[in-house]
Amino acid sequence: MSQTLIVGTPKVLNITSYDANNTLTSVVPAITTSDATIASLSAATGNSVTVTPLKAGTVTITITVGTVVQTLTFNVLAVGAPATINVAYA
Repeated sequence: MSQTLIVGTPKVLNITSYDANNTLTSVVPAITTSDATIASLSAATGNSVTVTPLKAGTVTITITVGTVVQTLTFNVLAVGAPATINVAYA
């Protein structure tokens, strides 16, 4: 399942990880983007990162904590003038 982001509207990801006993871990997550031209990251590690959408497209953000990997897919949309305009005359 993917989420939608709008170009120029940053999204903060807060990352929390737990071990097998449901205890909060102190392992620092690593975060990557599949395409930094579509969405940039404020940091490559940490428990909070800001994703900034730069241009339209699809991007995957990968979060790694130890050996556990979680991916998030975002559809980035550019908001602006419509691509087409249809006019009907009576």
